[in-house]
Amino acid sequence: MKKVIFVISIFLAAWNAYAYDLEQTEIHGFISQGYLISDDNNYFFAETKDGTFQFSEIGINFTTRPTENLSLGMQFLSRDLGRAGNNEVKIDWAFADYQYRNWLGLRVGMLKVPHGLYNQSRDIDAARTNIFLPQSVYEEGTRDLLTGMNGISIYGILPHGFSYQFLGGQIGKQKIKDKGKLDSREIRDVELDYSYSGQILWETPAEGLMIGASMTDVSGFTTSRDVVMGPPGTPPQNFTTDFNTMAWWVASLEYNIYDFRFSAEYFQIDVELYMNPPGLTVKTESQGYYGSLSYAFTDWLEVGTYYSIFYYDKNDKHGDRFNASKDFAVTFRFDIDDHWLWKIEGHHIDGLAHETSSEGEMSDKAFLFAIKTTFSF
Repeated sequence: MKKVIFVISIFLAAWNAYAYDLEQTEIHGFISQGYLISDDNNYFFAETKDGTFQFSEIGINFTTRPTENLSLGMQFLSRDLGRAGNNEVKIDWAFADYQYRNWLGLRVGMLKVPHGLYNQSRDIDAARTNIFLPQSVYEEGTRDLLTGMNGISIYGILPHGFSYQFLGGQIGKQKIKDKGKLDSREIRDVELDYSYSGQILWETPAEGLMIGASMTDVSGFTTSRDVVMGPPGTPPQNFTTDFNTMAWWVASLEYNIYDFRFSAEYFQIDVELYMNPPGLTVKTESQGYYGSLSYAFTDWLEVGTYYSIFYYDKNDKHGDRFNASKDFAVTFRFDIDDHWLWKIEGHHIDGLAHETSSEGEMSDKAFLFAIKTTFSF
Protein backbone atom coordinates (compact mmCIF):
# COMPACT_ATOMS: atom_id res chain seq x y z
CA MET A 1 0.00 0.00 0.00
CA LYS A 2 2.90 2.35 0.76
CA LYS A 3 4.16 1.84 -2.78
CA VAL A 4 0.77 2.79 -4.18
CA ILE A 5 0.65 5.94 -2.07
CA PHE A 6 4.17 6.82 -3.23
CA VAL A 7 3.24 6.38 -6.90
CA ILE A 8 0.05 8.41 -6.47
CA SER A 9 1.97 11.19 -4.71
CA ILE A 10 4.38 11.44 -7.63
CA PHE A 11 1.45 11.44 -10.04
CA LEU A 12 -0.39 14.21 -8.20
CA ALA A 13 2.75 16.32 -7.90
CA ALA A 14 3.38 16.06 -11.63
CA TRP A 15 -0.33 16.72 -12.32
CA ASN A 16 -0.33 19.88 -10.24
CA ALA A 17 2.81 21.10 -11.95
CA TYR A 18 0.99 21.09 -15.28
CA ALA A 19 -2.58 21.70 -14.09
CA TYR A 20 -2.73 25.06 -15.81
CA ASP A 21 -2.78 23.45 -19.25
CA LEU A 22 -6.36 22.19 -19.29
CA GLU A 23 -6.31 21.76 -23.07
CA GLN A 24 -3.95 18.82 -22.57
CA THR A 25 -6.24 17.15 -20.01
CA GLU A 26 -9.01 14.71 -20.89
CA ILE A 27 -11.74 13.59 -18.49
CA HIS A 28 -13.88 10.55 -19.25
CA GLY A 29 -16.23 8.43 -17.21
CA PHE A 30 -19.06 5.95 -17.19
CA ILE A 31 -21.95 4.78 -15.07
CA SER A 32 -23.87 1.55 -15.54
CA GLN A 33 -26.65 -0.35 -13.85
CA GLY A 34 -27.75 -3.90 -14.52
CA TYR A 35 -30.10 -6.62 -13.38
CA LEU A 36 -29.37 -10.36 -13.08
CA ILE A 37 -31.74 -13.29 -12.62
CA SER A 38 -31.30 -17.04 -13.02
CA ASP A 39 -33.80 -19.88 -12.96
CA ASP A 40 -31.48 -21.97 -10.81
CA ASN A 41 -28.13 -21.64 -8.97
CA ASN A 42 -26.41 -18.36 -8.08
CA TYR A 43 -23.74 -16.73 -10.23
CA PHE A 44 -21.14 -13.96 -9.93
CA PHE A 45 -21.31 -13.88 -6.09
CA ALA A 46 -24.89 -12.57 -6.33
CA GLU A 47 -28.27 -13.96 -5.33
CA THR A 48 -29.31 -14.28 -8.96
CA LYS A 49 -31.97 -16.91 -8.20
CA ASP A 50 -34.01 -14.19 -6.53
CA GLY A 51 -33.02 -11.53 -9.07
CA THR A 52 -30.66 -8.73 -8.09
CA PHE A 53 -29.83 -5.13 -8.94
CA GLN A 54 -26.45 -5.52 -7.21
CA PHE A 55 -24.73 -5.07 -10.54
CA SER A 56 -23.33 -1.58 -11.13
CA GLU A 57 -20.16 0.30 -12.10
CA ILE A 58 -19.11 3.92 -11.84
CA GLY A 59 -15.76 5.20 -13.08
CA ILE A 60 -14.04 8.47 -13.87
CA ASN A 61 -10.57 8.89 -15.32
CA PHE A 62 -8.19 11.75 -16.02
CA THR A 63 -5.34 11.80 -18.52
CA THR A 64 -2.99 14.58 -19.45
CA ARG A 65 0.08 15.02 -21.63
CA PRO A 66 2.45 17.58 -20.07
CA THR A 67 5.04 17.05 -22.80
CA GLU A 68 5.13 15.32 -26.15
CA ASN A 69 6.64 12.17 -24.65
CA LEU A 70 5.09 12.14 -21.16
CA SER A 71 1.49 11.27 -20.25
CA LEU A 72 -0.19 10.81 -16.89
CA GLY A 73 -3.43 9.06 -16.04
CA MET A 74 -5.62 7.89 -13.18
CA GLN A 75 -9.01 6.18 -12.84
CA PHE A 76 -11.31 5.91 -9.83
CA LEU A 77 -13.69 2.96 -9.96
CA SER A 78 -16.62 1.79 -7.87
CA ARG A 79 -18.37 -1.45 -8.73
CA ASP A 80 -20.85 -3.84 -7.20
CA LEU A 81 -21.48 -7.45 -8.19
CA GLY A 82 -23.25 -9.31 -5.45
CA ARG A 83 -20.79 -9.62 -2.56
CA ALA A 84 -17.89 -8.31 -4.67
CA GLY A 85 -16.98 -4.64 -4.80
CA ASN A 86 -19.80 -3.32 -2.60
CA ASN A 87 -19.56 0.14 -4.21
CA GLU A 88 -16.24 0.93 -2.53
CA VAL A 89 -14.38 3.64 -4.44
CA LYS A 90 -10.83 2.59 -5.33
CA ILE A 91 -8.03 3.68 -7.60
CA ASP A 92 -8.33 1.33 -10.55
CA TRP A 93 -5.17 2.44 -12.30
CA ALA A 94 -2.69 5.31 -12.11
CA PHE A 95 0.41 5.73 -14.22
CA ALA A 96 3.15 7.92 -15.57
CA ASP A 97 4.09 6.98 -19.14
CA TYR A 98 7.21 8.12 -20.98
CA GLN A 99 7.45 7.10 -24.64
CA TYR A 100 11.08 7.38 -25.73
CA ARG A 101 10.50 5.95 -29.20
CA ASN A 102 7.77 3.91 -30.90
CA TRP A 103 9.74 0.79 -30.02
CA LEU A 104 10.36 1.69 -26.38
CA GLY A 105 8.19 3.23 -23.70
CA LEU A 106 8.19 3.12 -19.90
CA ARG A 107 5.24 3.12 -17.49
CA VAL A 108 5.24 3.20 -13.69
CA GLY A 109 2.36 3.10 -11.23
CA MET A 110 -0.71 0.94 -10.73
CA LEU A 111 -0.85 -0.78 -14.11
CA LYS A 112 -3.38 -2.94 -15.94
CA VAL A 113 -2.33 -6.56 -16.46
CA PRO A 114 -2.20 -7.68 -20.13
CA HIS A 115 -4.14 -10.92 -19.63
CA GLY A 116 -5.57 -12.00 -23.00
CA LEU A 117 -6.91 -9.47 -25.49
CA TYR A 118 -9.58 -7.83 -23.35
CA ASN A 119 -8.54 -7.72 -19.69
CA GLN A 120 -7.09 -4.22 -19.94
CA SER A 121 -10.36 -2.87 -21.34
CA ARG A 122 -12.83 -4.99 -19.33
CA ASP A 123 -13.99 -1.95 -17.33
CA ILE A 124 -15.09 -0.23 -20.56
CA ASP A 125 -18.54 -1.63 -21.27
CA ALA A 126 -18.85 0.35 -24.52
CA ALA A 127 -15.74 -1.36 -25.93
CA ARG A 128 -17.36 -4.78 -26.33
CA THR A 129 -20.58 -6.45 -27.40
CA ASN A 130 -21.16 -8.75 -24.43
CA ILE A 131 -22.09 -7.88 -20.86
CA PHE A 132 -19.86 -10.59 -19.42
CA LEU A 133 -16.63 -11.67 -21.04
CA PRO A 134 -16.28 -15.47 -21.45
CA GLN A 135 -15.67 -16.88 -17.98
CA SER A 136 -13.36 -19.59 -19.33
CA VAL A 137 -10.66 -16.90 -19.73
CA TYR A 138 -11.95 -13.83 -17.83
CA GLU A 139 -13.42 -15.36 -14.67
CA GLU A 140 -15.01 -12.81 -12.35
CA GLY A 141 -13.59 -14.68 -9.36
CA THR A 142 -10.01 -13.75 -10.30
CA ARG A 143 -10.81 -10.31 -11.70
CA ASP A 144 -9.30 -8.38 -8.78
CA LEU A 145 -6.07 -10.38 -8.94
CA LEU A 146 -5.70 -9.60 -12.64
CA THR A 147 -6.98 -6.02 -12.63
CA GLY A 148 -3.73 -4.29 -11.82
CA MET A 149 -0.19 -4.54 -10.57
CA ASN A 150 1.89 -1.96 -8.71
CA GLY A 151 5.10 -1.78 -10.66
CA ILE A 152 6.90 -0.84 -13.83
CA SER A 153 6.51 -1.90 -17.46
CA ILE A 154 8.24 -1.48 -20.80
CA TYR A 155 6.36 -1.58 -24.10
CA GLY A 156 6.76 -0.77 -27.74
CA ILE A 157 5.73 -1.23 -31.36
CA LEU A 158 8.14 -3.17 -33.54
CA PRO A 159 8.42 -3.59 -37.32
CA HIS A 160 6.18 -5.99 -39.25
CA GLY A 161 3.15 -5.48 -37.00
CA PHE A 162 4.60 -6.72 -33.71
CA SER A 163 4.04 -5.06 -30.34
CA TYR A 164 5.03 -6.05 -26.82
CA GLN A 165 4.68 -5.15 -23.15
CA PHE A 166 6.34 -6.61 -20.08
CA LEU A 167 5.39 -5.73 -16.51
CA GLY A 168 6.89 -6.48 -13.10
CA GLY A 169 5.76 -5.59 -9.60
CA GLN A 170 3.29 -6.76 -6.98
CA ILE A 171 -0.37 -7.59 -6.93
CA GLY A 172 -1.91 -5.46 -4.16
CA LYS A 173 -2.52 -7.16 -0.81
CA GLN A 174 -5.93 -5.55 -0.63
CA LYS A 175 -7.01 -7.27 -3.84
CA ILE A 176 -6.29 -10.70 -2.35
CA LYS A 177 -7.95 -9.82 0.95
CA ASP A 178 -11.03 -8.56 -0.86
CA LYS A 179 -11.25 -11.83 -2.75
CA GLY A 180 -11.01 -13.67 0.57
CA LYS A 181 -14.03 -11.81 1.92
CA LEU A 182 -16.25 -13.66 -0.55
CA ASP A 183 -16.52 -16.50 1.95
CA SER A 184 -16.82 -16.67 5.72
CA ARG A 185 -13.11 -17.39 6.25
CA GLU A 186 -11.79 -13.89 5.77
CA ILE A 187 -8.09 -13.64 4.93
CA ARG A 188 -6.24 -12.11 7.89
CA ASP A 189 -2.76 -11.60 6.47
CA VAL A 190 -0.94 -11.80 3.17
CA GLU A 191 2.75 -12.10 2.34
CA LEU A 192 3.65 -11.29 -1.25
CA ASP A 193 6.47 -12.00 -3.62
CA TYR A 194 7.02 -10.15 -6.88
CA SER A 195 4.82 -10.85 -9.89
CA TYR A 196 5.32 -10.34 -13.59
CA SER A 197 3.29 -10.32 -16.78
CA GLY A 198 3.93 -10.04 -20.50
CA GLN A 199 2.21 -9.98 -23.86
CA ILE A 200 3.23 -10.12 -27.52
CA LEU A 201 0.77 -9.23 -30.30
CA TRP A 202 1.16 -9.56 -34.05
CA GLU A 203 -1.04 -7.71 -36.53
CA THR A 204 -0.49 -10.07 -39.42
CA PRO A 205 -0.21 -9.14 -43.11
CA ALA A 206 -3.75 -10.49 -43.49
CA GLU A 207 -5.93 -7.41 -42.98
CA GLY A 208 -7.95 -7.56 -39.76
CA LEU A 209 -6.16 -10.62 -38.34
CA MET A 210 -4.30 -10.35 -35.03
CA ILE A 211 -2.79 -13.12 -32.94
CA GLY A 212 -1.04 -12.94 -29.59
CA ALA A 213 0.13 -14.62 -26.43
CA SER A 214 0.23 -13.45 -22.82
CA MET A 215 1.25 -14.80 -19.45
CA THR A 216 0.97 -13.66 -15.85
CA ASP A 217 2.73 -15.16 -12.82
CA VAL A 218 1.69 -14.25 -9.27
CA SER A 219 3.45 -17.18 -7.61
CA GLY A 220 5.03 -17.01 -4.21
CA PHE A 221 2.40 -15.49 -1.96
CA THR A 222 1.03 -16.78 1.33
CA THR A 223 -2.38 -16.17 2.86
CA SER A 224 -3.32 -16.65 6.49
CA ARG A 225 -6.80 -16.97 7.93
CA ASP A 226 -8.56 -18.21 11.06
CA VAL A 227 -10.77 -21.22 10.42
CA VAL A 228 -13.01 -23.18 12.78
CA MET A 229 -11.98 -26.78 12.13
CA GLY A 230 -14.41 -28.40 14.58
CA PRO A 231 -17.99 -28.11 15.85
CA PRO A 232 -19.49 -24.72 16.79
CA GLY A 233 -17.71 -23.22 19.79
CA THR A 234 -14.34 -24.68 18.82
CA PRO A 235 -11.60 -22.01 18.92
CA PRO A 236 -10.45 -20.95 15.43
CA GLN A 237 -7.21 -22.38 14.12
CA ASN A 238 -4.70 -20.52 11.98
CA PHE A 239 -4.81 -21.84 8.42
CA THR A 240 -2.10 -20.88 5.91
CA THR A 241 -1.92 -21.43 2.18
CA ASP A 242 1.37 -21.09 0.29
CA PHE A 243 0.83 -20.50 -3.42
CA ASN A 244 4.09 -21.91 -4.75
CA THR A 245 2.85 -21.62 -8.32
CA MET A 246 0.04 -19.57 -9.85
CA ALA A 247 0.58 -18.81 -13.51
CA TRP A 248 -1.88 -17.85 -16.27
CA TRP A 249 -1.25 -18.46 -20.00
CA VAL A 250 -3.42 -17.20 -22.85
CA ALA A 251 -3.18 -17.67 -26.63
CA SER A 252 -5.39 -15.26 -28.58
CA LEU A 253 -6.79 -14.62 -32.05
CA GLU A 254 -9.04 -11.85 -33.35
CA TYR A 255 -10.26 -11.32 -36.90
CA ASN A 256 -12.25 -8.31 -38.10
CA ILE A 257 -13.77 -8.25 -41.58
CA TYR A 258 -16.54 -5.93 -42.74
CA ASP A 259 -18.96 -5.75 -39.78
CA PHE A 260 -18.00 -9.16 -38.38
CA ARG A 261 -15.68 -9.78 -35.46
CA PHE A 262 -14.45 -13.26 -34.59
CA SER A 263 -12.24 -14.02 -31.63
CA ALA A 264 -10.98 -17.15 -29.93
CA GLU A 265 -8.72 -17.65 -26.93
CA TYR A 266 -7.17 -20.59 -25.11
CA PHE A 267 -6.39 -20.28 -21.40
CA GLN A 268 -4.52 -22.37 -18.88
CA ILE A 269 -3.73 -21.76 -15.21
CA ASP A 270 -1.20 -23.84 -13.31
CA VAL A 271 -1.51 -23.83 -9.51
CA GLU A 272 0.51 -25.55 -6.83
CA LEU A 273 -0.34 -24.73 -3.24
CA TYR A 274 0.57 -26.03 0.17
CA MET A 275 -2.11 -26.03 2.88
CA ASN A 276 -1.21 -26.19 6.56
CA PRO A 277 -3.08 -27.77 8.20
CA PRO A 278 -3.40 -30.51 7.00
CA GLY A 279 0.12 -30.28 5.49
CA LEU A 280 -1.04 -31.12 1.98
CA THR A 281 0.32 -30.05 -1.41
CA VAL A 282 -2.28 -29.68 -4.17
CA LYS A 283 -1.53 -29.26 -7.87
CA THR A 284 -4.10 -28.36 -10.51
CA GLU A 285 -4.00 -27.48 -14.19
CA SER A 286 -7.18 -25.71 -15.26
CA GLN A 287 -8.10 -25.09 -18.89
CA GLY A 288 -10.53 -22.85 -20.72
CA TYR A 289 -11.29 -21.72 -24.25
CA TYR A 290 -13.99 -19.99 -26.22
CA GLY A 291 -15.02 -18.82 -29.65
CA SER A 292 -17.09 -15.67 -30.18
CA LEU A 293 -18.74 -13.97 -33.14
CA SER A 294 -20.47 -10.62 -33.41
CA TYR A 295 -22.05 -8.68 -36.26
CA ALA A 296 -23.10 -5.03 -36.45
CA PHE A 297 -26.37 -4.98 -38.40
CA THR A 298 -26.73 -1.20 -38.14
CA ASP A 299 -25.15 1.70 -36.28
CA TRP A 300 -27.48 0.98 -33.36
CA LEU A 301 -27.83 -2.84 -33.34
CA GLU A 302 -25.09 -5.40 -32.78
CA VAL A 303 -25.62 -9.09 -32.03
CA GLY A 304 -22.98 -11.34 -30.52
CA THR A 305 -22.62 -14.90 -29.32
CA TYR A 306 -19.95 -17.09 -27.79
CA TYR A 307 -19.46 -20.63 -26.56
CA SER A 308 -17.15 -20.92 -23.58
CA ILE A 309 -15.76 -24.10 -21.96
CA PHE A 310 -13.82 -24.36 -18.70
CA TYR A 311 -12.37 -27.39 -16.88
CA TYR A 312 -11.11 -26.99 -13.32
CA ASP A 313 -8.94 -30.08 -13.88
CA LYS A 314 -8.01 -30.30 -17.55
CA ASN A 315 -6.90 -33.92 -17.10
CA ASP A 316 -10.32 -35.01 -15.86
CA LYS A 317 -12.77 -33.77 -18.49
CA HIS A 318 -15.25 -36.50 -17.58
CA GLY A 319 -15.14 -35.76 -13.86
CA ASP A 320 -18.01 -34.64 -11.66
CA ARG A 321 -20.31 -31.73 -12.44
CA PHE A 322 -18.23 -29.27 -10.39
CA ASN A 323 -15.24 -29.78 -12.69
CA ALA A 324 -16.67 -28.21 -15.85
CA SER A 325 -18.70 -25.23 -17.01
CA LYS A 326 -20.01 -24.75 -20.53
CA ASP A 327 -21.63 -21.44 -21.34
CA PHE A 328 -23.54 -20.54 -24.49
CA ALA A 329 -24.30 -16.80 -24.54
CA VAL A 330 -26.25 -14.51 -26.88
CA THR A 331 -26.19 -10.71 -26.60
CA PHE A 332 -28.17 -7.88 -28.20
CA ARG A 333 -26.53 -4.46 -27.97
CA PHE A 334 -28.50 -1.28 -28.68
CA ASP A 335 -26.62 2.00 -29.06
CA ILE A 336 -29.14 4.76 -28.38
CA ASP A 337 -26.55 7.43 -29.24
CA ASP A 338 -22.80 7.97 -28.92
CA HIS A 339 -22.98 7.95 -25.12
CA TRP A 340 -25.86 5.70 -24.08
CA LEU A 341 -26.34 1.97 -24.71
CA TRP A 342 -28.41 -1.00 -23.59
CA LYS A 343 -27.49 -4.69 -23.61
CA ILE A 344 -29.64 -7.79 -23.18
CA GLU A 345 -27.90 -11.12 -22.66
CA GLY A 346 -28.84 -14.74 -22.03
CA HIS A 347 -26.59 -17.58 -20.83
CA HIS A 348 -27.31 -21.29 -20.97
CA ILE A 349 -24.85 -22.75 -18.46
CA ASP A 350 -24.07 -26.46 -18.19
CA GLY A 351 -21.88 -27.44 -15.22
CA LEU A 352 -21.06 -25.98 -11.81
CA ALA A 353 -17.39 -24.97 -12.03
CA HIS A 354 -18.35 -21.26 -11.92
CA GLU A 355 -21.41 -21.48 -9.67
CA THR A 356 -21.13 -19.48 -6.45
CA SER A 357 -22.72 -19.89 -3.01
CA SER A 358 -25.96 -21.71 -3.85
CA GLU A 359 -27.48 -23.56 -0.93
CA GLY A 360 -29.27 -26.86 -1.07
CA GLU A 361 -29.78 -28.78 -4.29
CA MET A 362 -28.04 -27.34 -7.35
CA SER A 363 -28.96 -27.92 -10.96
CA ASP A 364 -26.46 -29.10 -13.54
CA LYS A 365 -28.03 -26.73 -16.06
CA ALA A 366 -29.33 -23.21 -15.57
CA PHE A 367 -30.30 -20.08 -17.51
CA LEU A 368 -28.97 -16.66 -16.54
CA PHE A 369 -30.54 -13.46 -17.87
CA ALA A 370 -28.74 -10.09 -17.73
CA ILE A 371 -29.73 -6.60 -18.76
CA LYS A 372 -27.45 -3.58 -18.46
CA THR A 373 -27.46 0.07 -19.46
CA THR A 374 -24.35 2.27 -19.60
CA PHE A 375 -23.82 5.98 -20.04
CA SER A 376 -20.31 7.13 -20.87
CA PHE A 377 -18.70 10.46 -21.63
